[in-house]
Amino acid sequence: MRGGDILIHCLWIEKIMVALIILKKHPRIVRKFNQPISYKIPMVMVKERCVYWKKDFSHIIEEFIKIFNPVIDIRNKLKQIYIKRNILSHSNIKLGQKYFLYRPKNRKKLIEAGEVFNLNKIPNQANPIVLKIDYSNEINYINDFNIIQFLDQQYFLKEAVKLDVIYSHLR
Repeated sequence: MRGGDILIHCLWIEKIMVALIILKKHPRIVRKFNQPISYKIPMVMVKERCVYWKKDFSHIIEEFIKIFNPVIDIRNKLKQIYIKRNILSHSNIKLGQKYFLYRPKNRKKLIEAGEVFNLNKIPNQANPIVLKIDYSNEINYINDFNIIQFLDQQYFLKEAVKLDVIYSHLR
């Protein structure tokens, strides 16, 4: 359940980034977007969301970085979210199992996994390697959730304020 929670929040981070990109590119819709919650989403935003939903997360991050130019620490957090999202969405899961199993398809994916998860070498490991992502470990879950919470409550909020966007409407 915790792994699913982290995955859903990673997907949500992607959607917040898309909304911020669209609002930055179309400042004329911000006023309409900021209307009370019962408003209709501006048509430009609806159409552009559909375009972005077809794009890979890596392209969204590249565009976001180009437009917002976040500091290195934020870029690293976004990269962690991207890698975790991909790993969790391509992992083997079972409802009664307290962990995810991930088999990297190449050395590059294995290195990426090592960048975001504390992976210990397992004696007599299968070949190809299978990684165990364990969110039943409280520390693993809290560490990842803290990254998501920081992006939400501090970084994205700050970018929304710069655009004069009511952040709660994005959330």
